[in-house]
Order: sequence, then structure tokens, then C-alpha cells
Amino acid sequence: MVRDSRRGVRIVAGLLLIVSLLAAMAAAGSPGPDTSAGLARSGPSAQATSTTTPSVLITALYYDGYAGNDADEAFELTNLGPVAVNLQGWIVRDNSGAVVFPEGTLAPGERIWVTRSRAAFANAFGFQPDWVMDPTDPLVPALGGEPLRFANSGDQITLWDNAGHPIDAMVYKGGNTHIDGWNGASVKPYTPSSTFPEAGQILYRKIDERTGQPLPDTDTAADWAQDPADPVHGRRVRYPGWDIETFYRPTQGVATATLTVAIGPDHLFRTVVQQIQQAQESIQFYGYTLEHPLIAQALAERARAGVDVRLLLEDGPAAGITWAEMWAAREIEQAGGQVYLMVNRPSEGIYDRYRSHHPKVFIIDHRLAMVGSENPGPAGMPSDDLSDGTAGHRGVYLITDASGVVAGLQALLDVDLDPVHHADVRRWPLDDPNYAPPDWFVPEDTSGGDLY
Repeated sequence: MVRDSRRGVRIVAGLLLIVSLLAAMAAAGSPGPDTSAGLARSGPSAQATSTTTPSVLITALYYDGYAGNDADEAFELTNLGPVAVNLQGWIVRDNSGAVVFPEGTLAPGERIWVTRSRAAFANAFGFQPDWVMDPTDPLVPALGGEPLRFANSGDQITLWDNAGHPIDAMVYKGGNTHIDGWNGASVKPYTPSSTFPEAGQILYRKIDERTGQPLPDTDTAADWAQDPADPVHGRRVRYPGWDIETFYRPTQGVATATLTVAIGPDHLFRTVVQQIQQAQESIQFYGYTLEHPLIAQALAERARAGVDVRLLLEDGPAAGITWAEMWAAREIEQAGGQVYLMVNRPSEGIYDRYRSHHPKVFIIDHRLAMVGSENPGPAGMPSDDLSDGTAGHRGVYLITDASGVVAGLQALLDVDLDPVHHADVRRWPLDDPNYAPPDWFVPEDTSGGDLY
């Protein structure tokens, strides 16, 4: 079933954007951004009494890093006030050391990251830190004092101004909960199962979806998003490379646009291929797998015609990369397209940002977005003659030219497919026999059948 609407429709642009974002974050093991801003808060955070929130807060701590000797561990400071803050002489302490800012101004709303090793931090996060604790690195300004080494078993981090006044504190795991500026139990990483490993987790403050700012500071564990007692703003994880500040707030908009709903298994193949064949400038697909030979050939044909074709797929799908996908990727690459993989290779110091790269999103000519539930494969998009019936997965694709939806998805996908800044994005290795089908392999181009 395919339904078109060419009338003025009110489209909440966040709908499709959130579908994609939730899929990516759920694959990474996160509950995703919560959009129920009107729900009452529950748990300890509901009873905590807020005092005056300092203008500068410790807003994130990365204590158990991916790099050897935790060289990438880091903390974030944010100025929540309306005026700039001179950081000269400000001190940050943990249980083993103290570092001091020799200079620097923190503008209103500005966030800064401080780490031990610039190179290790950039490899994990995808961007350069603002300050380092290693005075030998000439590329980033260094703090003075003794570098901090946050213990994986637990520690505390405290912030002091240049007059020696305590500004903020946070205690995690087995750290000292009796320090000034902290009340109650320590912050714990959110690890309800092995899906959410502690290694690599970033402890961060709860965020108000309406403002994008941290919730009021109460100097308790209830301020932090790992709070297991808060089902609204808590029970969250975060790992390096997640652009939470950019994409946390739901995106909304109003547009007069076309919205097409394509239902599978009947109509997904023909609808998707038709849009691919009409592309004149660019085709982007971000998905889990691509195994349909006819869709691969349609993409390859557009690449040969000069259309910029780019794909980002999962390097470690549950069943492994099939010969059909290897064949499809080779067809597209040899036609001039670009196929990338999101990889996880700890032995090489590469950790993927998401547990699985699981969206199903096409963007055509930067003007049309297709978001769906099915990977482009014979089961999800059967291509047989429909006159005698067909069989396949029941699924759906939403297709729209609403500019806000397209722009929002494009912004999200741009940060995912960014091999310059993220080490977990690698080009499909055509010369690697592990990523090539046998010479005799010919993909099956029939699917569906005569039954529903």
C-alpha cells in the first residue's frame, strides 16, 4: 500500500529525526533522548531541594577510558551563567592531584574538555580537547600542577575558584562521599546488563529537553543521568563520540510537504528503487545491511551516471557480512560509489560509537528523506511479480520532502559518516579477501513468492 498526500500538512519534523536517533542510540545501548518533558520527575531527584546553582559546573566525567593507562580520561566544565568567567587560578582536584588554570575565559554557555592526553582523547571523542594536563604537548594549552588520575574504583572531582572557594563537586563509585559540596550516595555508572559496559562510559548531568541545559544542581547523585531511580531523566549511558549537546533536544517544525507511506512487503522495493533511479545529484544510505542485488545495481547505475553515492553500513551484523552484501558493496564501489563501515576493533584502539549501526535512512539529492524499518534485502523488499502475491517482512518506509526533516536527518548523518574525525568509520576494503565473495558467487535476484 502506498499513500501520497499533496496538500498542506502539519509535519512534526522531529518525528522522523527522533525515529532515526532513537534507532542509533538504542543500538548503542542507550534508552535514547526522552521526549516526555511534561512528565513529573520521580525518585530522589524529585525530593531534592535545589540551592543556587553555580555558574560553572562539572558537567561530565570520563574516568575509565579506552586508551592504555586511561590516557584519554577527561572532565568537562560548563558555564551556565549569563557572563563570562575568568578561570585564571581556578583549581580542579581529585584524590591524587590538583591542576590549575594558568589563564582562560569561559564564555556564557561554553563547554570545555580537559584531558590527560590530547591524541588519546581525540581518537576516542573525534575532536580536540580544550586543555590538557600534559605540558609536553604543544598543540593544546596545558594546565599546571599534578595531573589527575581518576581511579576506576572510585574517586571525587572538585572545582575551586581562584579565591579558594568550593564551586562544585562530584563523587563516583567508591569515592569519599563526606567531602564538602556533596550529599548522599555516590554516582554509579549505569550497568544493568553487559550491553552497557562500564569501560568508556561518560558520567554526565541530567539535561532538560526543553532548554538543553543541565537540571538544577542539588549536589547529589540525583543530578546525574545514570540515576537508576529516575525513569524520566535517568537510566542513561553515554560513550565517546555521541553528540548529545547537538541532538538531545527534540526538533520540531511546520512544513507544507509530501508524505508517502510505503507498506511492505508489497511496495517497498518498487518505491525505494524508483526514488533511487530519479536521483540526479546524490544518494546517501545509512543502514545495518544491504543485500538486495537489484537495489545494489540501481545504486551502482546512478554512481556510473555521476551521482554521488555514499553508504554507511554495520561491520559486525549479528549474522556476519554475507556474500550477498560483499557482492553489493563491490558493485557500488567499482561503479564509483563509496561504501563505508562502522567498525569495532579494540585490538587497534578503535571502539565503535554505537553497539550496532542500525538506522535505515536514505537521503536523495538533499531534498527527500526515506526512513524505514527494513534493511534493503530480499526479505524486507521482495522484488517479484505482485500479481500472484508476495511474501516478506511486514514493514514501512516514510518518505517526505519536508525540508526540516531532511535537514535534521542530514545533520545527524553527517556526524556519523565522518571518517576524518571518527576512527570507527572505514572505507570498504576491496583488496581484503575477507570482504569479498567467492569468484563463483552469483546473488539470488528473485524473492517473494506466490503466498502472503
